Amino acid sequence: MRRTSRGPSLLLACSLCATPTLAVEPEHTEEQASDPIIVTPSPLPRTSEELAVPVTVLDADHVKSHVGTTVGETLRNEPGITTSSFSAGSSRPVIRGQDTFRVRVLDDGLGSHDVSPISADHGVPVNPLTAERIEVVRGPATLRYGGGAIGGVVNVISNRVPRQLLETPATGEVRLGYDTGSRGRDAALLFEGSHGSFAYHLDAVTRDSDDYDVAGEGRKQRNSDTDAWSGSLGLAWIGEQGRLGFGYSKFENVYGIPIPPDELEGVSIDLDKKSWDFEADLYEPISWLPELRFRGRYSDYDHDEVEDGAALSTFDNDEWEGRLEAVHQPFGPFRGAVGLQHRDVDLRAAGEGRELLAPTQTNTLALYVYEDAQLGEDMVLQLGARIERTEVQGTPADDRRRRRGYVPLSASAGMVYNIADPLQLGLTLSATQRAPDALELFARGPHEADETFQVGDPSLDEETSFAADLLLRGTWNRLLFEASLFAYRYDDFVFGRKTGRTCDEMGACIVGPGEELDELLFTQEDATFLGSELLVRFDLGECLGGRIGLDGQLDFVRARLDRTGDVPRIPPLRWGGGVSYRNTRFQARVGFLHHEQQSDVGDFESTTSGFTMVDATATLRVHEGRTPVDLTLTGKNLLNAKARNAVSFNRDDVVLPGRTLRVGVDLGF
Repeated sequence: MRRTSRGPSLLLACSLCATPTLAVEPEHTEEQASDPIIVTPSPLPRTSEELAVPVTVLDADHVKSHVGTTVGETLRNEPGITTSSFSAGSSRPVIRGQDTFRVRVLDDGLGSHDVSPISADHGVPVNPLTAERIEVVRGPATLRYGGGAIGGVVNVISNRVPRQLLETPATGEVRLGYDTGSRGRDAALLFEGSHGSFAYHLDAVTRDSDDYDVAGEGRKQRNSDTDAWSGSLGLAWIGEQGRLGFGYSKFENVYGIPIPPDELEGVSIDLDKKSWDFEADLYEPISWLPELRFRGRYSDYDHDEVEDGAALSTFDNDEWEGRLEAVHQPFGPFRGAVGLQHRDVDLRAAGEGRELLAPTQTNTLALYVYEDAQLGEDMVLQLGARIERTEVQGTPADDRRRRRGYVPLSASAGMVYNIADPLQLGLTLSATQRAPDALELFARGPHEADETFQVGDPSLDEETSFAADLLLRGTWNRLLFEASLFAYRYDDFVFGRKTGRTCDEMGACIVGPGEELDELLFTQEDATFLGSELLVRFDLGECLGGRIGLDGQLDFVRARLDRTGDVPRIPPLRWGGGVSYRNTRFQARVGFLHHEQQSDVGDFESTTSGFTMVDATATLRVHEGRTPVDLTLTGKNLLNAKARNAVSFNRDDVVLPGRTLRVGVDLGF
C-alpha cells in the first residue's frame, strides 16, 4: 500500500534531511518487501550504505509537505540541489551547479522526453504531486543514463506500471492543497490495487494558480500564472516467472513567462505530452541469467509559445527510449549486469522556434556493464563502463545540413569501506564523455525568453569530464552526518558564452548594448568544478511527550574556466539549519537556508545579493485507522525576503515569490 498508513512520527527523517538513499527501478528479490529502498546507480538491489556515490531520496510524505509547482521547485532546498526558477511552470533541477544537458530528469526510470534542456522557459512535464518518491544521484551517473548525466540524475517514481501485487483489491489517496502566495489550488487522486495476478494504477492531478506575490514590493509578478492537468494509468501482469506491464500518461500545462512591470505583453506556453510505456521482466530465463529486464517509452511532446492568442513558436519532440538489462550469476567475487540502451529523438520547431533551431535528429545506441565485488568484510568495489554511438543531424546558420558522429566512452570505479561499524568512507573516480547536443551544434537565431541570439558550432568535439567524489557518512551516538567533497576537471567544456555584443532578431549585431538580444556563442574551454556538501542531524532527546532534533546543511561549488573566468550561472554558497519536533501524531520543523552573495559570475552577467529563506512545515494526523487523514501546513519565505536566483537566466527581471502559506489535506482509503 502507499505510505498513507504511516504516522507522522516516521516523517522526521524527511523533514530534517533527505534520507541518503535512492531508488530508480524495482528489482526482483524475495527480500524486497522488508529491505530499505533500493538504490539507482546500480542495476543490482543496493541500499545507500552499499554505494560509493552520494544519493538522496524524498519519500511521499516529504514531497507532500515540500511540494512545489515543478520538480525543481520541490527539490530546491536539498544539499547540492537548486533550481533554475525561470517561471512557476518551468523550473528545472540544477545539481552541483550543472544543469540542462548535464542533468537527466527521469520519470519512473526513463527520460522525461521534453525540450526543457534547450531553454529555461521550457517546462519538465512531470508532476511531483503524484510522486511515490523522488530520488537524486549527486554526481556522475553516466553508467545507465549516458553522458548527459555527468552532473547527476533526478528520478520521479510514480509506480505508473505496477511493480508488485498488493494485499488488497484497492487502495488510494486524495491530496488537496491551497496556497496563499499565488492563490494556487491543487488536487490529486491516486488509486491502485490487485486482482489475481494483475495489478493496476491510476492517478490524476489538477493545479492552477494566479500571478504570485513579489516579496517586499506589494505587487504581483506579472504573467506567472499556471494551469496544469495530468493523468496516467497502468496495468501489469505479475507471475512467478516474470512481469509484463503497460502504461499511458498525459500531461498538459499552460503557464506564463514572467515579465517586468513595464512590459505590456507576455508569452504563455501551452504544453502537451503523451507517453506510452512498456515493461517486461523475466526471472531466471536461463540458469546463468537470474533476471532480464526491458523498459521502453515512446513520447509525443509539443508546446506552443502564445502571445495575444497567436502561436509564435512551436516545438514538437517525438522520442523513443528503450533499455534492456541482464543480471548475470556471480562470477567469483563479482556480481553485475550488462545493459543495452537506445534513444531516438526527432525534434522539430516552427515559427520563431525554427529560427532558433531547424529540425534535428539524434540517435544514440549504448552498451554498458556494471560489476561489484565484496573484498573482505569491510570493503566493496564497484566498477562500470559504457560505450555509446551518437549521431546528431541538423542545419546550422549556413543552411547546409550536417551530420556529426561521436563515440563517447565512460568508466568509473568506486569503493565503499566500513571504517568502523557506524562510519563509512566512499570514493568514486570516473572519466566520462558527452556528445554535444543538437542546440549546441546547430543553434542559429533568436530566443526571446532568454533574450539571447544563439549561435551553435557544428565543429564541437566531445566533452570529457574527470571526476572524483569523496564521501564520509555515519552515526555517532545521536548524531547522523553525511559529508562529501567533489572535483570535476572538464576538457572541452561546452557552454554558451555571452560576447558583449547585442543583436536584433535578424542577427545584425553591434558591440555593446543597443539591440534587444545578447549574442551567445556555444564554445569549448577547459573548466574545473570544486565543491562540497554537508548534512547533519542530531536528536536532542525527549521533550513534551515527543522528541526534538536539530539539523544543519551546507553546500558550495566553485566553477572556473581556464582562460576566461567564471562559469556562468553557478549557485552561491548556501548554509542553514532547523529545529524539529515529533510525536506519534504530530511533526513540525522550522528552518532557514541562507544564500550568500554571488559575485563570481560569467562575462556580462550581473551579481546577486545574499538572502535568507525561512520555511516551516507541520503535519498532524487527525484520523487514524483504515482511512487516515493528515493535515499539513507549510510556510515558505516567511520573512518575505526579496531574492533573486543566481542560477536563473531572468534574475534581473524576476524576483522570487514572497511569503506564502500552503494548507494540504491527505485522505487515505
